[in-house]
Amino acid sequence: MEFNWAIDYFDKIAEEESSPAILYVDDEGVKKSVSFRELKFRSNKIANFLKENGLVKGKRILLQLSNRIELFETFLDAMKVGCTTIPASLLLTAKDIEDRILREKIKCIVTENGFVEKVDAIGNLLKYLKCKVVVGEKVMSWKSFYEVEDCSEMFKSSEKFLHQMNY
Repeated sequence: MEFNWAIDYFDKIAEEESSPAILYVDDEGVKKSVSFRELKFRSNKIANFLKENGLVKGKRILLQLSNRIELFETFLDAMKVGCTTIPASLLLTAKDIEDRILREKIKCIVTENGFVEKVDAIGNLLKYLKCKVVVGEKVMSWKSFYEVEDCSEMFKSSEKFLHQMNY
């Protein structure tokens, strides 16, 4: 069996640790605190959401997010699923995104409302993506990052799942 840092280490800490895992202050000065336990269950939901949308071990996720809690959640849940995360600058153009989809075989993009238009501008290549996820307000043809509320807080990886590699 393979070692998965998010499942085998982080989730074990979350069972016993009561201090905050993330202390965050947004651009408006609003302070947010997320406990290890909250982060564990939230990342489980998002990991299940990713699996339900066809992402398995070895798939690549392009993260085009500002420094926010959802960025850290996505790193953690992608680890649980076994996906590779590719952080991307918010300054990328549609052509840059297109290049990354082709070169890196991106299967999912997670971005914010302000960058959806750049992704949608690439048109034809969007058929290669298994899902497009927006953090913020729901956008047509995009999954909302917050749709995970219906997903289970329990994440189980199976031996079969851990060794699945579909490129």
